[in-house]
Amino acid sequence: MLKGMFLLSLGVAVISQLPVLLSLSTLLLLSVAIPILLSAIHFKVGSALCPHQHNSWLILLIGGWLALSTGAIWGTVYGYQIIAKRLPPALEQRELLLQGQVIGLPEITVINGQPASRFELAVEGPVCPQDGGNCHIGLGKLRMKWYGDMEVLPGQRWQLRVKLKSPRGMANPGSFDYEAWLVQRGIGGLGYVREHADNRLLAHHQTIDFWRWRAAEFIRHLPKLSQGGLIRALLIGDRRGISTAQWQVFANTGTTHLMVISGLHVGLVGGLLFGLSRRVANACRLARADRWAALIAMMAATSYALAAGFTLPTQRALIMLSVLLLVLVMRRNISALFGLLTALLLCLLHDPLAVISMSFWLSFIAVGGILYAMIGRRQAENIRGRIFNAFLLPQWVVFVAMLTPLVFLLGQISWLSPLANLLMIPLFTLLVVPAILTAVLLQFISSAWALMLWQAVDQLLAMAMGFLQSVNTLGADALISLSARPWSVLVLAALASLLLLLPRGFPCRYLGLLLLAPLLFYRPASLQPGDLDLTVLDVGQGLAVVVSTQHHHLVYDLGPALGTDFATATAVVRPYLRYRGIRLVDRLVLSHGDNDHAGGWSQFVDSIAVEQIDYGELLPGLGDTAGSCHQRERWHWDGVFFEFITTKTKQPANANNRSCVLKISSAGLSFLLTGDIERESELALLAQQAELESTVLLSPHHGSATSSSWPFLKSVNPEIVIVSSGYRNRFGHPAKAVLNRYRSFNSEIANTADSGALALHVRAGVLQGPIAFRDQRHNYWR
Repeated sequence: MLKGMFLLSLGVAVISQLPVLLSLSTLLLLSVAIPILLSAIHFKVGSALCPHQHNSWLILLIGGWLALSTGAIWGTVYGYQIIAKRLPPALEQRELLLQGQVIGLPEITVINGQPASRFELAVEGPVCPQDGGNCHIGLGKLRMKWYGDMEVLPGQRWQLRVKLKSPRGMANPGSFDYEAWLVQRGIGGLGYVREHADNRLLAHHQTIDFWRWRAAEFIRHLPKLSQGGLIRALLIGDRRGISTAQWQVFANTGTTHLMVISGLHVGLVGGLLFGLSRRVANACRLARADRWAALIAMMAATSYALAAGFTLPTQRALIMLSVLLLVLVMRRNISALFGLLTALLLCLLHDPLAVISMSFWLSFIAVGGILYAMIGRRQAENIRGRIFNAFLLPQWVVFVAMLTPLVFLLGQISWLSPLANLLMIPLFTLLVVPAILTAVLLQFISSAWALMLWQAVDQLLAMAMGFLQSVNTLGADALISLSARPWSVLVLAALASLLLLLPRGFPCRYLGLLLLAPLLFYRPASLQPGDLDLTVLDVGQGLAVVVSTQHHHLVYDLGPALGTDFATATAVVRPYLRYRGIRLVDRLVLSHGDNDHAGGWSQFVDSIAVEQIDYGELLPGLGDTAGSCHQRERWHWDGVFFEFITTKTKQPANANNRSCVLKISSAGLSFLLTGDIERESELALLAQQAELESTVLLSPHHGSATSSSWPFLKSVNPEIVIVSSGYRNRFGHPAKAVLNRYRSFNSEIANTADSGALALHVRAGVLQGPIAFRDQRHNYWR
């Protein structure tokens, strides 16, 4: 049974990692043909060699294959459903007319200085292009932006004119996989609302999301609440009121799971209601008290999950809770492994793409680690031992169990995480969450009493935030960022965790410390003198480049800041540096002041040590360590030569033409980074006979028609041209005429919009690349 459940789960999970989906007919054929082939081999070959051998192995093989293929068939069916709900390429960037209902909690933000509403729309009916053509049926959910002061509310049904593109995210090593997140949530397209007379409100239904929004508004207007954003997050899963700085504190202290409604909270509500209901039922001498208690617990947990928006993590928590309650009600002696595999299988059958979710792995690893370390352990005989087993031991177990996955998935660990969770988990599970739920019930009895409780919860949360901020400040050095580790090191670390979680006195238990050493002290092979790594990161419609020599690192531009809460400087560039194990940036070059090149620069400087800043356009807030790149300068690092190329004429009025132009040379190879310069600066550089010839050209101004003039390209004569642009960007970069010019020089062209991050390496005077990061990701939906 256990093997069958494992193979069925494996069959579902493996489909998500395939580059293409097999046809269902092929899978059905294989599911039938393989057992027939195994039977034929057994009876013709096996019986001749061992005539008295039993058929048990054949039965096991056939049964295992059928379980594996059944899981694969279900995963494939789900995959075809996912693909069917995506926007067809033929409808991208065309004006469409559609109808749909607003779901989730819309958010008001500022994008490029303009107010905008961001919301999800469940499409209803066909989607029709307004310039002619066939309508499309079956499009799923959309993530939309509507610029202006329009207020969009949950439950509203709209008819809208929109422009859409496929769900696509930036693809970079070490950063969040936004595209996978979109796919798992069933998002079929991204887009924005066009201003048109056809846009009109059709109806407004009072959905669950509408009542969640009403609850959020009620809490937001309660008096004297300094932590209302956290209260809304814990009550209805509304994260809109949590600031970026607060999220950073939670991440650094390992307490993010406490601030969102997750399996911990759903399990807490279910467990509390189960225990309370069973006590009441037993006191009233009701028959089948456990069943009544389980029913009430599931109803309460489901209600809480619905209040949180019924997200995938809460759905998985409900599945795991239902398995646990079923075991308690049936009073069966079921092994912990059987229960864990049952929950795993049900979660994968419910959501076959759960395996691409980080929360899925962290949840099951944490639960599995606790079961592995705690079950069968001898009960403590004194109070001190019971306190240790109840509070300290679980924190140690979770910390050790999560070491490897946190390094693999996040690239960082915090030694203070167990201490923070040791105090915060009891506070939230025993006081904060129960008090919030009690305040909701009190609101229907006495608003005055409820307000007193709301304010008491607010004070508790303020104390918790003060403690976490102190831990974050005092323990800044305890947050360790680790570069990407090879599989061999991760496997050793996983074995180390298994050994360290064994009971005290087990032979070779502390051998785990030795096996853990490579995880903490591994250092990637360093470059040699003259070697060079240059990576053009995928930051959408913007530019960010990281250059590394043997002992030095340079960052050229940081990409855009999109809205008030997202900047590629901290969401893409900083995680990439952490992935590479880079803790110090020797020089940060901000080519000019446009948002798509210097967005979020101050947050970036606050998050990592930067020795020197060079700028093409002075920005407010730059300190004494900053200097203009227009003072012609040359330097060398580790056998690699760098030079700012600048015109001798006065500074142009156009900010693009004030961009820093940086040439990097090594072993007869050269790279020209041009920022957003246009024809004016290109011709000025030619007029002063600047040495521009380069092996690799970073396309000026993202391939704009105002740049990459013929004389300039003739002087550069690049073998490779790298374009950094956004997928289906509204500017039409790179321009077709510019691409044709590149081709006329027989230049190889690579675009981050299509390839993700692009890496080039110089090793012993030989150029390797460009290597596309998207080519390393093999999933059928990409």
